[in-house]
Amino acid sequence: MIRILSISLLVLTLVGCFGKKSLDCAAINWTQKGLEDGKLGLDETNVLKLKQKCDDQGVTASVVDYKQGWLLGIEIYCSPKNAFMMSKSGQKALKQNNCPVEFKTNFAESFKRGQDLKKINDKLGPFKKRAKNLAQQKKELAAKINETDSEISKVENRIFELNQQKENIKRLSKDLEPDDVTYKTGDIGDKTVL
Repeated sequence: MIRILSISLLVLTLVGCFGKKSLDCAAINWTQKGLEDGKLGLDETNVLKLKQKCDDQGVTASVVDYKQGWLLGIEIYCSPKNAFMMSKSGQKALKQNNCPVEFKTNFAESFKRGQDLKKINDKLGPFKKRAKNLAQQKKELAAKINETDSEISKVENRIFELNQQKENIKRLSKDLEPDDVTYKTGDIGDKTVL
């Protein structure tokens, strides 16, 4: 029992080690990290958390470089286009709007427009789906109509051929019928005309 518990504890420890992404402070490009965090809309104070972790590793974080990258990234995040696209696709804005003051109003207005458009698209969704289904049904029915028209044409051609054969048979049968037939009956030599 102790052995099973030891193995389970070892497995959990290994999973924890492999599952956690460790921070390699020596390899961080601080401007790039700031840019990435800014694009995600993260608070610029995120660098303080990173700085603490890097201090523990004996690496000095470049707060100035991080801030330069973050300013570029947050400008992208806070752009009206990004706000609109986020809300239109159903993404939520961060609870705390980390956009600088000069971007907050445009961000909020664009985000609201995107939400409004998403609501409209959500309401239109079932209608679009129904229209798509009806278009598919129309296509299938058109194919059936074409198939039926083709079958009707084949039947009409067959009827025409049969009518021609019927007329040919009538002509042949008329050719085989005698015009006036004279029969002799008995020894008397009487004639019977049919």
